Parts: sequence; structure tokens; C-alpha cells
Amino acid sequence: MRIFLRFLAVAIIALIAFLLFWPPRPGAVTPGGAPAATGSVGSGLPAPADPRREEASRASAKSGDSVLDIIHAKLRDWLQARKDGAEDREAEAMQGLLGLLTDENARAIIQSLSPEELDTPFGFEAIRHWINADPVQASNWFAARPDTTQDETGAVALGWAGNESAFQSYLNRLPDSAWKENLLQEAGNRAAASDPLEAIQLAGQMSRGNAQTSLLQTAVSTWIGTDPKAAYNWMQTVSDTALREQLIAAAAQSYALKDPANAAGWLTSTGQADSVTEEAALNIVETWSQSDPAAAAAWAAQFPAGKDRKSAINSVLLHWLPSDSAAAEAWIQTLPEEDQGQAAGSIATQWSMRDPSGAAAWAVTLPEGQARSQAIGQVVTSWLNTDPAAAAEWAQQLPQGSTRDSAIEAYAAGTAGSDPRDAAALAASISDPAARGDTLASICKQWLKTDASAASQWIAGSDILPAGVKAQLLQPNGP
Repeated sequence: MRIFLRFLAVAIIALIAFLLFWPPRPGAVTPGGAPAATGSVGSGLPAPADPRREEASRASAKSGDSVLDIIHAKLRDWLQARKDGAEDREAEAMQGLLGLLTDENARAIIQSLSPEELDTPFGFEAIRHWINADPVQASNWFAARPDTTQDETGAVALGWAGNESAFQSYLNRLPDSAWKENLLQEAGNRAAASDPLEAIQLAGQMSRGNAQTSLLQTAVSTWIGTDPKAAYNWMQTVSDTALREQLIAAAAQSYALKDPANAAGWLTSTGQADSVTEEAALNIVETWSQSDPAAAAAWAAQFPAGKDRKSAINSVLLHWLPSDSAAAEAWIQTLPEEDQGQAAGSIATQWSMRDPSGAAAWAVTLPEGQARSQAIGQVVTSWLNTDPAAAAEWAQQLPQGSTRDSAIEAYAAGTAGSDPRDAAALAASISDPAARGDTLASICKQWLKTDASAASQWIAGSDILPAGVKAQLLQPNGP
């Protein structure tokens, strides 16, 4: 009996050894449930290599180094290659890094990275893997981290994409904080391009302020290009008047970049009061003038008289003059006289900044009237900032008449504060008596405030000022 039991024990031990050490058949299942690794598949062909597993195996086998050690070494190689501008080395190092990354090890990897290492393509790919594995845990870690960057917050928000319900549940559990605001902003900016309504919904959860306004402007700027009527109808529901005007202005400017003519028509069709459309209309003119100043000018000319019309004309001329000054000047001649003066002054101001003598030569060719007077005044005013002596010489050499008077008046007004005696001497040569008297009186009033003794002496000895003006200027209580 003992012999039998002994043989039975030996047989059992042999069977166990056979099961443990005999090579498994191709395709057999190991005790762990995973397919057994073999060198061939049923056909006898070599098994296809898995680069990720091979890279991980090599990394683990290197003289006992851990995967994290390998990753940090490769990151140093990548950073150095990037610094050296060695694109091939950089690409090779990054490929090796990505081969080591999985959803399972992403957390440990990220928590071991320095800020510099995290701010790399590998770091952002690691964030994506961690979000895939556990979005709440990953998000909370970045929320608690004091030096989380905007790009990293954006990567977290991107990781939640396609899982809006779970993301909203996570947001609902967050306390009001800078992290929540930043995450909402980044998620909203991502959504705005494809789903402006989602971006608006996210913006609605933010605190009021510049960040919320910026996100809403981004959303409506996208929406206006795809469904202008729906976008405008939503903007009309915004109860905050100032915010509503900002949104309409942003939408109008964005629409103008795509289709300025339709943007102008859209704004006109809204039928809003001037206070709502003022900034939006100027934004359209500004944008439209860069691509088609003639069309923008025709639209701006329809504006009602006032500061908006003046601003629109200036905006058109700012872009039209450098590209086609002849066409811009011809358009000015079609405007009402009061607009011609303002437009001519705009041209003169811009031109005289780069070529005052050329601007002066142009200004005297304009037909006599408000346009020429304003243009000459602007030329002299600008010229005084760069070469006052040349401005005075040019003004004095002009023939007697309204053109010279306009130049002298502008010169005197610009120098009265710094050299009133010289300004008064030049103003005395103005040919028009009324204009001369008004200009001298203005100079003397300024002069009395800075040097009453010298001004009073000059006034008393002047044989140009009318007696009544003298008396008024010299009265004890001042003019």
C-alpha cells in the first residue's frame, strides 16, 4: 500500500510539472485569461509586433530602471533636441515617449513631471490619457495644483469633450472658484466653434465680468455667420443693455469679416436705436474699409449727421487714402460741405504726419471754402509738432487772402501758449479784420493767464486791437 501511495504522489508531481512548464499551444489561454504570447500564429507566420509593448518591455528591462526613469531621460533628450533644433532627434524621442504612455500609467507619469516637462506634447497627451481613465480624479488634481496653466486647463476641458452630461455633473459639484471659471471659459472657447449655444450655456454659469463677456462675444461671432436671425433674436433677450450692445457690435464685426455688405444690411434691418447700433456700425465700416473702401464709403455716407457719421468717414479715409488717394479725394467732393471740411481735415492730418510740405501743397489746391480752410489748419497744426519754423515760413509766404489767414490762425492757436508775443505778431498780419481781432483776443486771454504784466503792456501799446477789445481785456476782473 505504501508503495502504491508513493508512486501516486510521484505521478501527481509529474503531472503538475508538465502543466506548469510545458509550452502552451498557439492560441491557448493562460491562467490569467490573456492570450499566450507565442512566436507564431496558427499559419506559422511571425506574430505582428506591438511597438508600444516592445518599447515598454525594453524600458522595463534596462538595468532595473523604472518606466518613470526612462520617461524622464527621454524627456531630457527631447528638450535638448528641441533646444538644438534637431527635428529628427526630437521626433524620435517623442515617438519613444508616446510608446510608453497608457491610460493606466498616465496618472503616475503626470504627477512625476516638472512644470517644464508637463508643458510638452507628451505632457498634454498624458493629460488626455488620464482624463480617459478617470476624468474626475484628473480634473481635481489639476484644480488643486497651484501652478496649473491655461493650456493645461484647456487640455482638461478638451478631455471632457463628448461627455457633456458627465462634465456638467462635475461642474455642478464644483464650488465657485478660479478653477471653475477657467474651466468653463476653456470649455466654452472649445465649444464656440462648433456649437455656440453650448458655449453660451457654459458662459451662463460664469461670474459676470470680462471673461464671461469675451466668451459670449466669441459665441455670437460664430453664430452670426451661420444663422444671423437666430443669433440676433438671442442677443435681444440679453437684459443687460451694455452687454447686449457689446455682443451686437462683436457679431457685426465678425459678420463684416465674412460678408460686409450683408453685415451692413443685417444691422440696418434690426431697426435698433442709434445707441445700440453705433459701435456695431462703426465696426462694420472699419472692417469693410479694409477690403472695399468704396463700398464702405457709400454706406457710411448714408449715416445721419453727427459724430457717428464723422467717425465712419474718418475710418473709410484711413484705409482708402493710402491705397487710392485720387478716388478718396473724388469721393470727398460728393459729400455735403460740412462733411467735406471734416474729410479734408482727416486727409491733411494723416498726410502731414509723414510729409507736411506735400500735404500743405495739396491743401492749397482745394476749392476755396470750409474744406480748404480745415485742411490748411490741420496741416499747420501737425507741422508745428515737427518743425514750427518751417510751418511759420510756409504760412507767411502765402498770398494775402483766406488761405493765408487760415494758416496764420492755426499757427497762432498752436503757439499762443508757448510764445504769445510771436503768435500775436504773426496774427496781426491776418487780412480779415474780424478774424484778426478774434485771433488776437484769444492769444491775449491766454497770455494774461501766464504773464499778466507782459500781456497788459503789449495790449496797451497795440495799435491793431480795437479800443473796445483793449478795454475788455484790461478790465480789473479780467476778460
